[in-house]
Amino acid sequence: MNHMIDLLKNIENYRKILCSRFAAGLIPILSFVLVRLFNSSIKEFYAVDAEVFTVEYICLLLAFYFMWWKFRQPPKIKFGNVGIVVAILTENDEEKKRLKNDFVAQLREGINKGNNRNFEVLVLGDYFCEKISTDDDSLNLQTQTKAHFFIWGNWKTRQQDGKEVYVLDIRARVTHAPVDEVRGKEFSMEMASVFPQKFRILKSTEIEGIGFTADLVKYAVKHCLGVASFLSGDFEFSFELHNSLWSELTKLNDLKKINLSCVNMMNGRLPLYLNDAGLIMANFYYKVKSENYLEEIKKYLDVVYLFYPKSTGALNLLAIYHFKKREIESAIKIIKESMRVMDSYDCSARLSFAFLKAYQGDLEEAHKSYKRAFEGHTRDPRVVAQVEEFIEETLLEEPDKYQLFYCLGMVNFYVKEDWALSMENFEKFLSKEAIGNIFPVSKKFAEEYLARAKEKYKV
Repeated sequence: MNHMIDLLKNIENYRKILCSRFAAGLIPILSFVLVRLFNSSIKEFYAVDAEVFTVEYICLLLAFYFMWWKFRQPPKIKFGNVGIVVAILTENDEEKKRLKNDFVAQLREGINKGNNRNFEVLVLGDYFCEKISTDDDSLNLQTQTKAHFFIWGNWKTRQQDGKEVYVLDIRARVTHAPVDEVRGKEFSMEMASVFPQKFRILKSTEIEGIGFTADLVKYAVKHCLGVASFLSGDFEFSFELHNSLWSELTKLNDLKKINLSCVNMMNGRLPLYLNDAGLIMANFYYKVKSENYLEEIKKYLDVVYLFYPKSTGALNLLAIYHFKKREIESAIKIIKESMRVMDSYDCSARLSFAFLKAYQGDLEEAHKSYKRAFEGHTRDPRVVAQVEEFIEETLLEEPDKYQLFYCLGMVNFYVKEDWALSMENFEKFLSKEAIGNIFPVSKKFAEEYLARAKEKYKV
C-alpha cells in the first residue's frame, strides 16, 4: 500500500513511460491478464462465460486507454483563476528542485501580492516541456492549459570562469483580445523589452540570485498581463495590476540602483497605462453610479493625478467628485486649474466654472462666465449635452436651486439655439424668482432673453 501511495505522489516522474506508445501497446495484454486473474478469483462462486469475459475485457481496456489518454493531457488552469503556466526543462534533479522549491515558489508568492484576483501558478513536468521546440508548440500548450501567461525555456548548470552557474533561458507569451497588426507588434516589442530572457546565477549565491530572478519575472508578468488586460478591455484588472506593480517598484531601491533596462521600461510605461485605465474606470463609475461610486472615482483619480496633475480629464472628474460631496470651494479651485491648463478657446472648464458660481448664488458672475464660454468651443461635442444633463440632475437633487434654470436657458439659447426649450427654462426661472426675489439683475436679463427667444421661435 505504501508503495502505491509513493507511486501516486511521484506520478510525474513516470509520466513519460506511462504516456509512451509502448505503454499503449501493453494495455491490451495487461487488461487481458487482469480480467483473467479477477475471474479466476471468483469462479468458485459462479461460472463466468465467454460473453461476460468479453464485456469485462472491453470495459477494462477502454478504461485503461482513457487513463492513458488522460495522462497525455496537460493540467489546466481552474475556471475563474488568472493562470500562469511554467514549462521550464531541467537537466537533473537538483535543477528541478531549485526550479520548484525556490524560483516557482517565490514567483507564486509574489504574484498574489496587491491583487484581488485569484492567481494560479502551474508547473508542467518534463514530459510536456520536451514537447516545446517552436513557438507554435508553446502556443498549443498554452491553449491546452488555458494559461493567460505562459513561460517556457530551460534551466542548465554550466561552468563559467571556473565557477558553477545556473543558466536560465526563458521566453513568454500572453493572451489578449485581437488587435490590429501595428498595436500587436508594439506590444510584442514592449513585452520583449520588459521580460528578461537570459539569466546567469552563481551557484554560490543561488538564494539571492534565484530570488532576484523570480522578482524580475514576477514584475514582467504583472506588467504584460496588465497590458494584455487593457487591450482586452478589462481596464479594472489592468489598473489593479499596474498600480500594485508601481507600488512594488517604487519601494525597491535596489532595482533602481541596478538600473536594469527592463525595469526602466516598466517605470516609463506604467504611468501611461495607469492614466488611461484610471480615467476610463473613473468615467465608468461616474456613469453607472453604483453604490459608493464617489469613492471608486476618487481611488482612480488619485493615481491619475499623481502622474498627470495637468490632465484635464482627471481635473474635471475631480471637480465633479468634490461637487457631489458639496465641497464647492474645492471644486472651484480645481476647475480654475483646469481653465489654466486648457487652451483659451476650449470652453469646457469655463462652463463648469459658470455652473459652480450659479450654484453658489453668484448668478451675475455665472452670466459673465457663460458669455465668455460661448465665444469659444469644445473639443468634445458631447460636452454641451453632459452640461445640460448635469444641471438637470442637480435640480432634481436640490429643487430650491432654481437659478440653475437660468443656466439651462442660456445653454439652450446660445449653444443649442433651442428657442422653445430656452423659453421654458427662463419662464421657470422667472416664476420662481417672482417668489424668491433673490436675483433682480438676472431677472431683467431673463426677461430680455425670453422676449428674444419668443421672437426667434416665431420666425
